[in-house]
Amino acid sequence: MIENSRIMKALIDSCISLNPESFIPCLLDKKVKMPLAKKISFYRYYKYLLNLAKTDMDGKLKVKINEIRTSIDGGRELAFYDDRGKTLINIEFYEDENVIYLDAHPF
Repeated sequence: MIENSRIMKALIDSCISLNPESFIPCLLDKKVKMPLAKKISFYRYYKYLLNLAKTDMDGKLKVKINEIRTSIDGGRELAFYDDRGKTLINIEFYEDENVIYLDAHPF
């Protein structure tokens, strides 16, 4: 299994470069889980969000990690925003040493 830090780095790099295909090897790791959707459904939506961001962004994407209130303690989100400060992609995540749960949301 891939280390959590490597999975998260791959996710961030994939979003910033707007290259969803580069995240596939990590997405397929057994450690990565989706709360409701199958991985293929998550990937399709993730790819859609990155394509939307590509058409709507001004400048380059940057990332900020925010604490969020979820039913699971320790939930956080990756918020990707452009030079205007507009958030274009939000990905909620929760991680422990054995699993990373991912869920994507529009703006």
